[in-house]
Amino acid sequence: MKSNGSMNRIFRVVWNAAKASWQAVSEVASGQGKGTSGKSARLARRGLTLSSFAAGTVLVLALPVQAAPAADALPTGGVVTEGAATISSSGSRMDINQATQRAAIDWQTFNIGSAAHVHFEQPAGGVALNRVLDTNASQIYGRLTASGQVFLVNPNGVFFAPGAQVDVGGLVASTLNIGNADFMAGNYRFEGTSSNAILNQGNITAAPGGTIALIAAKVSNDGALTANGGNVLLGAGSKVTLDMGGPVKLQIENDALETLIQNGGAIKADGGVVWLTSQAANNLASSVINNTGLIEAQTLATGEKGEIILFAHGGQANVGGRLDASAPHGGDGGFIETSGSKVVNGSDLYVTTLAPYGQTGTWLIDPLTYTVAASGGDETGAALAGRLASTNIQLQADNTITIDDAVSWSANKLTLTSGGDININANLTASGTGSLAFEYGQASANGAGSSYTVTNGVDVLIPNPTAFTWKKGSAGAVNNLVFSNDFLRFGNGTEASINSLGLLLQPFYFDNVTSGRNDWYPLTYSSNPLDVAMGVGGTNNGGWNTTGTVSYTDAGGNVSFTSLGQSVNIAKYIEGRGAIVASNTFDFGGAQIKLSHEYSLGQSDKFIKTVTTVENISGSDQANIRVWLGTRDDWIVANDSNYKTKGNIGASGFERIQAQSELGNAILVSEQDPTNSSAEGAAILFYSTTTGTNTLFNNYGNFNTRIVQKDPVTSAISAYHDGSYAIFMNLGDVGNGSSKSLTWYYAAAPVSEINATVNSVAASAGVSTPTTTTTNTIPQTTAISNVQSTVVPPVANTTMPSNLISPVAPPPTVVLSNQGALPVFDVNGGLAFVQVSGPAAGNGTTLATGQAVGATDSGSGNVQGSGGNDVSGQGNGLPGTGDSGGRDPFGFMRVFVVNGGLNLPDVALGATGQNRQNDANQ
Repeated sequence: MKSNGSMNRIFRVVWNAAKASWQAVSEVASGQGKGTSGKSARLARRGLTLSSFAAGTVLVLALPVQAAPAADALPTGGVVTEGAATISSSGSRMDINQATQRAAIDWQTFNIGSAAHVHFEQPAGGVALNRVLDTNASQIYGRLTASGQVFLVNPNGVFFAPGAQVDVGGLVASTLNIGNADFMAGNYRFEGTSSNAILNQGNITAAPGGTIALIAAKVSNDGALTANGGNVLLGAGSKVTLDMGGPVKLQIENDALETLIQNGGAIKADGGVVWLTSQAANNLASSVINNTGLIEAQTLATGEKGEIILFAHGGQANVGGRLDASAPHGGDGGFIETSGSKVVNGSDLYVTTLAPYGQTGTWLIDPLTYTVAASGGDETGAALAGRLASTNIQLQADNTITIDDAVSWSANKLTLTSGGDININANLTASGTGSLAFEYGQASANGAGSSYTVTNGVDVLIPNPTAFTWKKGSAGAVNNLVFSNDFLRFGNGTEASINSLGLLLQPFYFDNVTSGRNDWYPLTYSSNPLDVAMGVGGTNNGGWNTTGTVSYTDAGGNVSFTSLGQSVNIAKYIEGRGAIVASNTFDFGGAQIKLSHEYSLGQSDKFIKTVTTVENISGSDQANIRVWLGTRDDWIVANDSNYKTKGNIGASGFERIQAQSELGNAILVSEQDPTNSSAEGAAILFYSTTTGTNTLFNNYGNFNTRIVQKDPVTSAISAYHDGSYAIFMNLGDVGNGSSKSLTWYYAAAPVSEINATVNSVAASAGVSTPTTTTTNTIPQTTAISNVQSTVVPPVANTTMPSNLISPVAPPPTVVLSNQGALPVFDVNGGLAFVQVSGPAAGNGTTLATGQAVGATDSGSGNVQGSGGNDVSGQGNGLPGTGDSGGRDPFGFMRVFVVNGGLNLPDVALGATGQNRQNDANQ
């Protein structure tokens, strides 16, 4: 029967506490709003009340409808205005047979009773536009089926009642108008000023790959919308463009309408897209999306991922219920976005993109600003951590992201994406398979003026070095945990600079000083990282030993360490520099030891400073803890054999030690022969400031065999070979819960700049060194001070000074002509004696060590003392005029450093007595 105008009514949407959803009811039904703890109260606290839609707590959708149609009611007054179609009916069934691809029909009414059935038979890809001219809303209580797509347009609203069943290729229901010309051309542009609603409480299903689109100022679903492999689109605005030519797009504008989308039912588009999109009217009217129901867009078994978007443009998205873009049957998880000027996550919200057989998907939360706080923020740290268990989360804010409450998670990735700054004021702790990313300054291409900051005392922990990335500016690159500045880097420059054992990857230095070079060059063989070994237990002699349990790295990686877990603190790291603390817990035969390295790299430093800490967390005291740090195989640029010298850093810079028994806490490694004044290339300084450290070097190979098994005291003072080198320290006993540390530096620079680099290391370490003016040689040093510069006068019965080398046995004699530079030899850590021929004899006075020195310019010859007290000796010396070279008559042989190597003075090569006198006066 026809509608009776006197029976027109206003349907209202009220809150059903039992179903926890909004429902359409008659205007005479009682309206019981949700309490102050519910949705209305949450909106009111944020300045977006429901009063703009209705008085009190009842939301009126202004849906004028007639009374429920008769059970057999069918649409009336259909007139085909475009295309070709025939309309026929029999009893409670109506058939529309469409002959053309597109057809437009005007209807006087379009209602379907609970026992009625309307069917559209259409050609493949057919679309039928049904424009309703009634002053009442259309009511669908029965069945609507179609082989193609059906558009139903009624400015007064459309209501799909409980029990309604819609099975179509696709459905578009709208309160906005669309012109016939646009429709026939496939331009689906809807526009209007109607504030009426589309309400669904029925069951609407599109064919696989089809689309369901509900377009109005206000859209409410408390029924079921299903379009597997297709699209479910709920759009609220005054101008909506639906693009179905490829990936479906929904573009929404709004001039003045207050818009609302709410879902308390079930929306499913597995392998497809679900969009709930509302648009505010230029901030003049509100835009709200409320979800309390189920929205599902799971990945299909064939791999097609789902996508769910809730976007309240210029308004507020209140997100509760369940959002599911998971992949339970295979493939990767999908994508979920909840966006608006404000995004409020309900306490009942569950979001999942889990993929047990693939990669977990991502949930994007995109408001203007976002604050994680224990109270007063957008979300608590505990709530955010709980949601990370089932999805990757990207917090994206147009302005600032602030973390004021601690967040701890053990799976999935948290990405903080800010148009401006990121402020970390509380701990972020990712463990297990959790990871973290910072993206800041995204409002501009280069991110200029933006940064991320971490408050002092706050930790930012990741479970391994690969679990962090950072990006500055929208056009910036995604960077790993690279440790690098313009002079020194570790790794290839794109990978994380620390490995799973917490060790620095292969070191590189930048050289644009050495002829023919302008690039990064490696400083260890192959791609070897720096190595470590640690010993626990055994016999503690306070020095080097290999007793107890010793674990080490080698060419094969983690050879004997038993790792119980890693953690990396990046709180003081920013944009490739700063500080990183890499910690690993190892098991040494049941004793748990935490080994941590705090690496620090300044912006303009040519060295990295490291504090290595051993912490005993085993539950009992542990004895004889030793640490070795170094490399199993040296290599500089293209040179596999290099010059190595043990020493210390003192007041004069690098100082070579005198004897193997001395502790040398530094090693200087040079690429080319340092005795060549024009030598170029690179130089490396490996140095520890901790008292008791010693250095050593050996042939290349297994770090355990070549370094751990080598007593540093038996290591040569200097050598030229293809080898390994390291720092050793016996930390002694470490009580339970206690820790001990050593500090070391790794520096690298071109040879011409190593002087200044050594001084900068010394300054950082608190060692005073003079200002260096020489820029093209390794500094002349006093490490072998008396060998270089001490003059011992010829005083009879004088005890040998303690800082002179005192070989136990007579050193070998080396015969040298006066042609070329004199080679240098180590004899138990001391210098070899040198003999050159000379006819004249002279007298000398020997010291208690048995080493003779000349009393006058005539000098003594090769005089061997007995090693007793004041033993005199005779020998063949050179005459004072010195015509063919001879022993320095003014003291023990003076030696000079040239580019890091050793040369003898002119006196050893036949200089005149005056030259020798001048040399003595230096």
